[in-house]
Amino acid sequence: MMDFYSKQNQMSARRSGTYDKVMASLKECPFCDLKKKYIIKRVSGMYLTVNLFPYTDGHLLIISQRHLENIGQLTKKEWVAIFRLILLAQKLLKKHLKIKDFALVYHQGHRSGRSLKHFHLSIIPKAKGVLKKEYQQVNIAPIDLARMLK
Repeated sequence: MMDFYSKQNQMSARRSGTYDKVMASLKECPFCDLKKKYIIKRVSGMYLTVNLFPYTDGHLLIISQRHLENIGQLTKKEWVAIFRLILLAQKLLKKHLKIKDFALVYHQGHRSGRSLKHFHLSIIPKAKGVLKKEYQQVNIAPIDLARMLK
């Protein structure tokens, strides 16, 4: 049986396709049982941690300690903690990996690409091709969208 959490598999799961097998094997929410050895910092119920199956080197996550599914369930205190952890992540990535540019990515809902139903925000170092843009046909003009949403 394959060790899904071996160093080698963690480093290659996204490209090899093993990540889908890992997700299918889960019995419980892995973020609710996050191992201390992966946590970089905890602030007010939010964790800065490494991504166990990273898109690229330096891929970090901010995860809520309590199990919640979407951004609308965050408290003001948790929002402040998220902001502090984003700044810390930026500082650490720059200092240790010389990474200056990154994307903050949040997925809500299964069709958005989210693989776990536990709030998390990805901090992904910008590397060519990591977040490929697939532009879609635009059917609503920006001015019409602004009017619609006001």
